[in-house]
Amino acid sequence: MGDIFTGDIFDKIQPPHSVSFKIVGISLPTNQDIYFVAKWHEIFERYTTARL
Repeated sequence: MGDIFTGDIFDKIQPPHSVSFKIVGISLPTNQDIYFVAKWHEIFERYTTARL
């Protein structure tokens, strides 16, 4: 059986060149925000697992 992966699939894919983001006025999350969201997901995962 021959190799079916003969070409590079990323050859014709180029990253977008005209993308820009305006970050003025946007606040980045603090480490406490990230911890809170991670802890919430952990507790929710435990809750759903316990319900099973």
